[in-house]
Amino acid sequence: MARHLLNDLRIRNTKPRKKAYRLADGDGLYLYVPPSDARAWQFRYRWLGKPQTATLGRVGVMTLAAARQAAQDARIAVAKGEHLTVAKRIARVHLRANASNTFATVARDWMDSEGKRAGWTDGHRCAEDRPGGAFNPTRVALSSRPMSRE
Repeated sequence: MARHLLNDLRIRNTKPRKKAYRLADGDGLYLYVPPSDARAWQFRYRWLGKPQTATLGRVGVMTLAAARQAAQDARIAVAKGEHLTVAKRIARVHLRANASNTFATVARDWMDSEGKRAGWTDGHRCAEDRPGGAFNPTRVALSSRPMSRE
């Protein structure tokens, strides 16, 4: 199959139609143009004999060269036996889990659970430990750092 059929001028001049369509660049890389004109790069491949489509990124964010490189990386991943859409979902779940598992959230949860267990009241805590106090675990330099098991 021919490679590198698209160029920057052709991408900029694409117009949306009533129905979504794709423009091929070659080797499974396509420019997807929906009626809303939210153009995106797609990589089409086969997984266990069934056609699959993985969206690589939006045109405004990802250049043609970056899309070609991402498609090459995707080709390598598929050759290794990886299902691209499942891998993308797993990565997204890991990002969400790491974002919600910061020092601040762990410290706040510990203080709440320990306070309930020990029967703390605001009078039991130091002024620095109270929410809004000088030492509030959500305000220290480590508060936004993710907790990791490494």
